[in-house]
Amino acid sequence: MGKKKVVIISTSLRKNSNSEKLAKQFELGALNAGNDADFVPKRAIDGLGGWIDCYEKAKLKGYVFCGGVNEPGDIEQNDKLKEAYKMGESI
Repeated sequence: MGKKKVVIISTSLRKNSNSEKLAKQFELGALNAGNDADFVPKRAIDGLGGWIDCYEKAKLKGYVFCGGVNEPGDIEQNDKLKEAYKMGESI
């Protein structure tokens, strides 16, 4: 497949949130797989599906949800971080 341009968006309202850590692991996986990846540190983006529809080749590749991580840092050592990394790596 060739190199792809990947944009990662975290929808958390908090800086350094668990969601942001998932997004950064996804970014790391995508970069290590040889893709160009950018993490967009903007919060609470609404209408993402509509935005993606504006670009002919853009696709929402997937998402990772990690329930039960309510406090900052709760996600450390959680398997969902590995899942996010692997998803990024498989882009």
